[in-house]
Amino acid sequence: MSEQLEVLNKASAALKTSPAELVPRLIKLQDNYKSLHNQLQRTHALLATAPQLGETQTAHLAGGLTLVLHELPSDLDIEVLRKRGQHLRQTHPDAVHVFLQDNTVACSVNTVHIPAKFHASKLLGDLTRKLGGKGGGQADWAQGRLSAATSSAAVIAAARELFDAVPAL
Repeated sequence: MSEQLEVLNKASAALKTSPAELVPRLIKLQDNYKSLHNQLQRTHALLATAPQLGETQTAHLAGGLTLVLHELPSDLDIEVLRKRGQHLRQTHPDAVHVFLQDNTVACSVNTVHIPAKFHASKLLGDLTRKLGGKGGGQADWAQGRLSAATSSAAVIAAARELFDAVPAL
């Protein structure tokens, strides 16, 4: 019993409240956390749908489709990157989107509009293997990591080479 009181007193002291007010304080903190989490999710969604995220875009035509390479700033959250991929799959369904952010690389494909041979996981797996990294995912979204020494120019060149190797539609 004395251990439980000690824990209760330590928790109360850490939260700067009395033991009697501990439960209401925890409930309030939990509600605040949920509210902030929801606000962050809404902000991610808005940011992901912005016309530009400070990215550099390079387009490449091959096999009857467009490959769009997006070099993104390093300070973007990975969740924003994923939501950006979802947004571009809907707004630009006729393109394969490859994202590069530091040593993170991702691929987004609209599987309704683009044939199965452009499976995001396969394209990303081929790209990361070619550059000494790892990656995988689903038909519409895949992500992976490259070595920190991989330059964006090397990623762009490798992506173009792989895309050109895929047979035309």
